[in-house]
Amino acid sequence: MVEFAFWIENTEETGVAQIIFNNLAVLEGQNNRSDFLEKINELNRMYGLYYYLVLDVDNRVFARYVTHVTSQNYEILFDIFKKGTQIISEIIKELN
Repeated sequence: MVEFAFWIENTEETGVAQIIFNNLAVLEGQNNRSDFLEKINELNRMYGLYYYLVLDVDNRVFARYVTHVTSQNYEILFDIFKKGTQIISEIIKELN
């Protein structure tokens, strides 16, 4: 199970939306941080069209997608979320 969050700005015309998948992996210890960051960069190059990965200050990896939305393109946002579940599954396999 992976935690996720939707955030959609409440505006009448165009706003910002984010989809975040939290706690995809946790880096144990600081010794291999540079190797782990290189792996995350590699995954960002592979999957960066949709989501990008971040190693947070607490050593947890999360993925984020940010875009502008209107009331007419919410369906596209939900399609990107569905695609994200597939991508996140692949990323978790790679990180583990």
